[in-house]
Amino acid sequence: EQSLVPLKEDICQWLAKTLEIDISPKTFLDVLDNGVYLCKLVNIIQKKAEEGIKIGKFKEKLPNCKVRCKERASSGSWFARDNTSNFINWCREYGIHDDCLFEAEDLVAHKQEKPIIVCLMELARVGYKFGLEPPTLIKLEKEIETEQ
Repeated sequence: EQSLVPLKEDICQWLAKTLEIDISPKTFLDVLDNGVYLCKLVNIIQKKAEEGIKIGKFKEKLPNCKVRCKERASSGSWFARDNTSNFINWCREYGIHDDCLFEAEDLVAHKQEKPIIVCLMELARVGYKFGLEPPTLIKLEKEIETEQ
């Protein structure tokens, strides 16, 4: 879908910076489809949130877990599905609405990009709340909210 291109580009830039990885709109699904980087992403957010809670900056209820990840999962494997499911479960436990989540199969089998992009945008908002540098579109969104 053409309308997703700006979102996908923004998410790729954000993931590249946050995770220090090489990812582009063309490689988006190939880079993420084993779930490893998604697990790393929520673990970064969890760590940032825990640090903030420890010093009293946040009072958020967090998922009570570090997301387990099979680092050597190959694309399309059961381990890739497991990693992706662990990511989705963390998001659900945190409180990200089901409308913003995707099925593991969407990513692992390269079925649908839109729900994955929507989920990552929502997760970027969560990360921003805990001090992660947000994607440009989230930054603009927050500036508009502040002006209103």
